[in-house]
Amino acid sequence: MATAALLSYGPLTRAQAAVDPSATKAFQDLYQREWAWRMDLQGSLPDGKPSAHLPKADPATQQVRQETWRKALADLNAIPVQSLSAQDQVNYAVYKQQLTVLLDDQKMQVWQIPFDADSGFWSDLPPSDTPFLKEQDYRNYISRLNDTGRYFADEIAAMKAGIARGFVQPKLIVEQRLQDLEKMASVTPEDSAFAPPFKHFPDDISAKTQASLRQDGLAAIRETVIPAYKTLYAFMKDEYLPHARASLAAEDQPDGKAYYRSQIREYTTLDMSPDEIHKIGIREVAGLHKQMLGVMAETHFKGDFPAFLKFLRTDPQFYPKTGDELLKDAAWLAKRVDGKVGDIIGRLPRGRFTIEPVPADVAPVYTAGRGGPHTYLVNTYDLPSRPLYALPALT
Repeated sequence: MATAALLSYGPLTRAQAAVDPSATKAFQDLYQREWAWRMDLQGSLPDGKPSAHLPKADPATQQVRQETWRKALADLNAIPVQSLSAQDQVNYAVYKQQLTVLLDDQKMQVWQIPFDADSGFWSDLPPSDTPFLKEQDYRNYISRLNDTGRYFADEIAAMKAGIARGFVQPKLIVEQRLQDLEKMASVTPEDSAFAPPFKHFPDDISAKTQASLRQDGLAAIRETVIPAYKTLYAFMKDEYLPHARASLAAEDQPDGKAYYRSQIREYTTLDMSPDEIHKIGIREVAGLHKQMLGVMAETHFKGDFPAFLKFLRTDPQFYPKTGDELLKDAAWLAKRVDGKVGDIIGRLPRGRFTIEPVPADVAPVYTAGRGGPHTYLVNTYDLPSRPLYALPALT
């Protein structure tokens, strides 16, 4: 994808002698300043750790986003890319594509549909991948919990604006999201996906402070978080769902063709038409089909292609019998990857990650698995739909 982004912005000049320190400084100052601002706006510190507030999503902030990214892109265009080092020319191309996508999304008001078929603004808030090492980490977390009502109100207002102009998600997607919202709105504070940080504390936090943090945290979940989810669930069920689209096609949105084209640029980095992308997909599927036929021949499978698919989907050897079996296979495969990844990627992160099951309250509507810097979540719900041969792709 990065290559595609590079090709979009013309040839790169790699002559090290042409590097201009003033251009390098202008470029670095720009992206460091914009990144720190962006992280604060979305509720993160510059290093990516959560801050003491949740993202800001009110209309005034959305306008600030658009104007800030418009100016950042103009400032970036004013920097002579040929005066940067070879590495920074790559960084420039990737950053320009990123800013272009961010600005396009603001212009098209994509923030008015803050959820999709995979997840929503509410689903990534439980701290499954957040380290709690110091007392301040807990205090920041409690502050975020107490900010949930304000944040959800911002997003509900954005969705109401989307409803007003017919910019909404399909009914099928809304119905899927209602399932996880209902679960998150109906739990007790102690059983909530937000409660685990208050069950275990670092040893250097005193027992008295632990008790105080636990009390404040559970109170925030009880008095702010769960009511916010209940309000959101009621809005989605009673107001949003009746206005949701019957159609799945992105082109059926207001200014749908332009919207679809912008999504192609965002998710592929390619400025191509839907038909051109579809043709690429057809070619790729044909290539994968050919590889699967090769596997059938290599393994001396007796039967046609539909029989092979049935074999993969139903034979017990491909499916874990318990959640622990799935987690252990995921761990074994991850360590095998550890032994090879250094041959492909030159610089590896120092940190290590753990493997955990997806929390039970979101597992029914969660993906098969995903990971971040600290945690690789594996979905142990509905084991007959978790083939072991899918683990390499997840890892």
